[in-house]
Amino acid sequence: MGPGRKNTDACGTALIAPIKRNGAAAQVSSERPLPRDGSGALPEELQRPNVIRHGTTRLRLAQNSPPDAAQNVGSSVRFRRARSLLVPFPPCLAIVTQIVHITDVDQRPMTDAGIAVDLRGGVLSIGNFDGVHLGHQHLLKQTRRLADQLSGPAIACLFHPHPIKILRPQSVPVRLTTIERRAELMQPLGIDYLLVCQTTAELLSLTAETFFQRLILQNLKVAGLVEGANFCFGKARAGDTDLLRQLSLQNQLECQIVPLQTSGDQTISSSKIRNWIEAGDIESPIQLADYRHVISGRVVTGDQRGRSIGFPTANLGDIDVLIPPAGVYAGSASIGEKRYAAAIHLGPSPTFQSGQQGKVEVHVIGYSGDLYGSQLQVELRSKLRDVISFADQRALIDQLNQDVSAAQQLWLSEQKPQ
Repeated sequence: MGPGRKNTDACGTALIAPIKRNGAAAQVSSERPLPRDGSGALPEELQRPNVIRHGTTRLRLAQNSPPDAAQNVGSSVRFRRARSLLVPFPPCLAIVTQIVHITDVDQRPMTDAGIAVDLRGGVLSIGNFDGVHLGHQHLLKQTRRLADQLSGPAIACLFHPHPIKILRPQSVPVRLTTIERRAELMQPLGIDYLLVCQTTAELLSLTAETFFQRLILQNLKVAGLVEGANFCFGKARAGDTDLLRQLSLQNQLECQIVPLQTSGDQTISSSKIRNWIEAGDIESPIQLADYRHVISGRVVTGDQRGRSIGFPTANLGDIDVLIPPAGVYAGSASIGEKRYAAAIHLGPSPTFQSGQQGKVEVHVIGYSGDLYGSQLQVELRSKLRDVISFADQRALIDQLNQDVSAAQQLWLSEQKPQ
């Protein structure tokens, strides 16, 4: 059978080749059917709600998908290999942005083993993307639009570790988001790949022209570029958007420069968001920059004092993002596929003369299971109060009841249809 469409089902039209994303055709390679057992049913690991997995390929079902959407997809739906996630599937499926790590990007042209062929010929946006805030979102949406026009993948590229860690290690900013979180936030924007390039002193010593030649032309062979108006590249940030346009024109590449996003008279930036959060202001990033601060960590053993007074908490360790100043915050916690209202205590507990700056304790409202050793993701929504010392345990319990009530009310108000 020639290229075309086939087997319409409850989830939408199952696509063969060529597949289109928002109307733009894309090439398909290495198709393989969704595996099933002898009875025709999906394997157990593929029957989890809202998630379809096949090897390292991951597809999430949209929230409005029918309950049996995973079954309804049918064996005729084809899945591309993990490194070939460039195109959408039936309308109820969304592709998860794939993280790709590469090294030695400062070297001569890499082989196909160094950079996957499917990463080439796309539209690239280079940045740090810490927080994937409103400014980043605008940039990445334009990257997706241009990629559709040029029939290639949409690629976001960052350098890890942060270049400042090599140039001025004493000045490295604490990051807002992990790389995994950034990829998660990029997925609804239509970004196919988050390319993570290893930062080296050699890479940072490349002139702007050599950087452009090595990464953009020789290794990624991009078809287009989308950057913000303040974009700089090359040694000492000598390359600016004027040079980028010039080099792109010389090499027949599409180049689009996107204006910076502002809120009032303020330019939206990761640094501004960081300043807000360091001041304990959780709501301004949400309202002005569409950024919600998330803290993730492994649940470790605490002093279990909260449990003894009726407020069990999960103590988080191994946190590698910015922790706001001490205080009690309202938010939510994600456990498996479900989210719960949460009251979060950050910092020391002066009433018991315990704890320290950076301590994170989460009271998950309405949850009573064992979380020890698991990863817990907590989203902060509002600061309720500062940390204070109470005269006695009774006064502390009364205040904790008020904190939990306030956190739950905020959670319920956000669940109501707008």
